Amino acid sequence: MLYEPDPSISAAAADALGRIGDPRGIEPLLEITHRNDIRLLQEIEASGFSRDAVSKSTRKDTEKAEGSESRDLAVIPEVNPFKYRELTVFKIDLLPKEYFQADGTPIPRRDLVMKGLKDNDQQLRKMAAKAAIGIHDPEVIPTLVEALQNPYEVESVRYLAAEALGDSGDERAGTPLLKALKDENVAVRYSAAAALSNMRDEKTVGALIDALNDDNEFVRSSVAYALGTIGDRRAMEALLGKIDDGSEVVRFSVGKALGGLGGEEIIGELDRRLDTANDRFKRALIDVVSQIKNESAVQLLRKALRDPDSETCYKASLALMNVDDVDVLDDLIEASRRLDQELITWFQNQDKLGNIPPLEPSPGPTKPKERQGGDASSKFSSLQSELGGGDSIEKLEAALRHESPNVRGCAANALGDFVGMEAGVLLLEALNDKHEYVRSCAVAALGKRRDPETLDNLLKLQDPSEDVRYSIAKALPVFGRKAEIFFALNKMMESDPSRDVRRAARMSLDQMKKESEAEEAQNEVRNV
Repeated sequence: MLYEPDPSISAAAADALGRIGDPRGIEPLLEITHRNDIRLLQEIEASGFSRDAVSKSTRKDTEKAEGSESRDLAVIPEVNPFKYRELTVFKIDLLPKEYFQADGTPIPRRDLVMKGLKDNDQQLRKMAAKAAIGIHDPEVIPTLVEALQNPYEVESVRYLAAEALGDSGDERAGTPLLKALKDENVAVRYSAAAALSNMRDEKTVGALIDALNDDNEFVRSSVAYALGTIGDRRAMEALLGKIDDGSEVVRFSVGKALGGLGGEEIIGELDRRLDTANDRFKRALIDVVSQIKNESAVQLLRKALRDPDSETCYKASLALMNVDDVDVLDDLIEASRRLDQELITWFQNQDKLGNIPPLEPSPGPTKPKERQGGDASSKFSSLQSELGGGDSIEKLEAALRHESPNVRGCAANALGDFVGMEAGVLLLEALNDKHEYVRSCAVAALGKRRDPETLDNLLKLQDPSEDVRYSIAKALPVFGRKAEIFFALNKMMESDPSRDVRRAARMSLDQMKKESEAEEAQNEVRNV
């Protein structure tokens, strides 16, 4: 019913889905939002509005609906708590009659924005604020500023007004947005920071540098994004100071911002800090270096491969995986062997695992794994047969608490070979590990176990890591509840921000479809 051509039926279905509150309804509602945006703008254009001024945001929304990789205000879309543009639904049939002209077409877009932002109806104000994004009409600026600065307005309207002001490029938007950067409302500060990425004056850069100390992690992330977009070198020192921010989303944005600045000056400063940093700061530095794509960054990452801290070495190896260089490949193989030896040494130091032999020298170069969490437990596949079940579980439980993510990840992989509730509980706990490699291994291990009791945990998992989501897409087909898995994989294939994850979801869907077709064919043969 949501896709019925009759707008009254579609709107009623959308309202019903919203009241039910089932998360499965979010994606269809977003798709309908995109379609209604296009339809409304077409009708507005038909009333005399120029096609050249069609909203940039709507074009972006249309591209997203078609599967493109357009860039949103959110630095990491899946953890962005504010998606008011996507969730604001245009409902033409709800527009009052004063919003239509005598011939039945909607009033011009500029008039809709200016009239709608002052309407008593909250939904109309939201629609008007969204329609203002990309309009680039100087006459709407005062009305948008008034909406942004109104402390009694709902945050969604203020958020959208800030975005529209930033997109306008109008000089009059600068001061209100700088003021909004200190607003009490988190969503307003977040949107204002992103909107200021279009302003490049000294005053804006200074205000954004100060805002890097905002109490809210998402605001700090948005500020870092804005500074990276502006590309002003005056922000370098402030961004370097946030490399070890306590929030993963902030560290990611800071890395992107510094990576965007690039240049030998950045690499030199990162190299100097790497020599004297503690382990935690070194790991954060590697995250930043991995965002810089030049030869100097590659050499710095190769240096980090030899760092005594295993997690620093591991992060550097991930960053170098896609570098097409024989020397780099040799370095990766050597680093991998060192990490593997660390794991075996740890097990040898345990009372009941002292008989695990050291690694033999590698006969020659091998290709690095395509993804994490795949078959890293091969060295330990015989653990269950060699050791008592209870003792093995205890040892692996202890390994899951080890400081090295390499040890924790391989322990999680090994648990995939164990049956019973205890191993499953440990793996579910490992889904909350701070390191993406361990979480990815835990997902793969749960897939090996094929325990239907753990499927719900995987379906509910909203992990910010691309590698973890990739592992989920690969693991889901082995479970039996096909309808739920089909739905989850379809959602990942259509909306995940990572191209690799979408491809993995599509391959898993193809695999499930082939298996279903083969099963149906077998059933037909049996019936005959």
